[in-house]
Amino acid sequence: MNPALADLETTLCRAYAEEAELYSRALTVAESLSTALERAQEHTAPLHNLLGLLDEIKRIESQIAISKGQWQSSGQKPGPALKAVLARLSELIERLAEHIRRAERTAAERLIQLTPELDAAVRGQQMRRAYQTYR
Repeated sequence: MNPALADLETTLCRAYAEEAELYSRALTVAESLSTALERAQEHTAPLHNLLGLLDEIKRIESQIAISKGQWQSSGQKPGPALKAVLARLSELIERLAEHIRRAERTAAERLIQLTPELDAAVRGQQMRRAYQTYR
């Protein structure tokens, strides 16, 4: 491998290792988000934390976009270090996606449960206002 490609691979390994750390933290946050939603507990803090971590990952991806393109166009096969970090990223992303799907399902189920209650509360409030207007 020529030195330029070796430098690209090193750059990508570092960036992906940093992303793996962020994805690992995001996974922990997503687990707490899912649990909070399932228990009908406060969930805005974990949600904002998760979104912040994903923004950091997006920032890294933006910084390495040119290096990724150069690496891909080189046709070079990833070395052991790059291969390992990519496998780790893949695993973390799959696990994170599952927790996010679980949180989405829980939120959707909760919304379905709350909709009739909210409708009844709104109707009750409208009836009280109407009654007070005609008194």
